[in-house]
Amino acid sequence: ISDSGLAMMAGLADSVALGAFLAGENNGFDRTTLGVPTTDIPRMKALLLAEWERRGFAPEDGAKYPAFGGPLVDQLKFKPEPCKEGEGVDGAGKIRWNGGEARYLYVLPEGAASPGVPPNLDEPAGTLWLIDVPTKEAPFASGLTYGAVSGAQRQRLPAAGPAPALVPGARYHLHVLRDIGFPITRCLFTAPG
Repeated sequence: ISDSGLAMMAGLADSVALGAFLAGENNGFDRTTLGVPTTDIPRMKALLLAEWERRGFAPEDGAKYPAFGGPLVDQLKFKPEPCKEGEGVDGAGKIRWNGGEARYLYVLPEGAASPGVPPNLDEPAGTLWLIDVPTKEAPFASGLTYGAVSGAQRQRLPAAGPAPALVPGARYHLHVLRDIGFPITRCLFTAPG
């Protein structure tokens, strides 16, 4: 394994963007502390750090490696800018975006974390509305109505009940994905009055 891979596995280099199941939902395997799933964190960490030190490195040397995940890291760190003309939610409640059909659509409050990968980064705290479609179903086009679900679309958030009303004049983050890790539109819009 490369030095960078070992740094990631030992938890010395950030791999949060790759996502992780909680140990309780993953047969006891944890991947939130180290970059490799394990049921015995202290033992695995000791093994990996011993190899790291055998290679002549100190633990602080792991910080020189960038976070793992490439575009997934970029997505987590993304800060949206104002939507382009014609994007966002219009006065009739229609959500519009450019770039083609989508499988995931989020409406988040301004300042909320950008969505990442499942299983633990795809439902950021504060998400107002999240819909998706199963992989075997056709994606959906721009122009659907905020809070309305039709056809194969599934509302994931809120888990029950209607989407919360948008406050006129408040700014929101529209985040539309062609698929996991493939954003189409990520911008801020002002709810119409």
